[in-house]
Amino acid sequence: MIHQDVARLLLSTALVILGYHLLFTGASILAVFADLFKLRAVLRNKTWGPLFHPLDSPFYPGIALVVPVHAYTPDLIENIQSLLDSNYPDSEVIVVNDGATDETLSKLLDVFDLEAIEADIPLEMPCEQIHAVYRSRDRLSLSVIDKAAGGQSDALNAGLWLTSKPLFGAIGVDAIIDGNGCFRWSSRSSSILRRWSQQVQQTVSAMAFPSRMSNSHTIVFHDGC
Repeated sequence: MIHQDVARLLLSTALVILGYHLLFTGASILAVFADLFKLRAVLRNKTWGPLFHPLDSPFYPGIALVVPVHAYTPDLIENIQSLLDSNYPDSEVIVVNDGATDETLSKLLDVFDLEAIEADIPLEMPCEQIHAVYRSRDRLSLSVIDKAAGGQSDALNAGLWLTSKPLFGAIGVDAIIDGNGCFRWSSRSSSILRRWSQQVQQTVSAMAFPSRMSNSHTIVFHDGC
């Protein structure tokens, strides 16, 4: 009889403990499902802001894109527009009219609504004579230098004189750069940029950017002038 009473007591205790665990587990599962439904409702009604893009940081060094132009080409305006549409946070475009005697300057003045600005041109410039400097009324990041013919390197010297950006890129007049082109250059050259930021007074670096032909591709421009 004693053994039976002990067995009944142990069985009753085990059933009580089992029932408690079942009740606790069931309550926990119900709480989890209730929280999931609540979270779903919160996410459905939440307004999400734009995702953070690390390259939107204002601490990235400014880039000046210098474009020497020696003669007018049919795709000149579209190519300059592609540079202006860059998503890079701090970039400017400097077009250098290197002594072109055709309609290059008049086209630029008309399409981009350029106005002449005062510029303190040093007496001793490492380039041919600069006639005038223009800036776009609509796109403040666009400047145009009108100068006497001097060649590619001479035109680049004029562009470097005008900009105050710490980095610059020499862009061919026939190049079309997509909106994230500068981002790709920066990401591929991250080690160079880090060294540049650490040794800005000591190191001068040059980078060659890879390019691909646009043949057989359809290029669509948005927000045209």
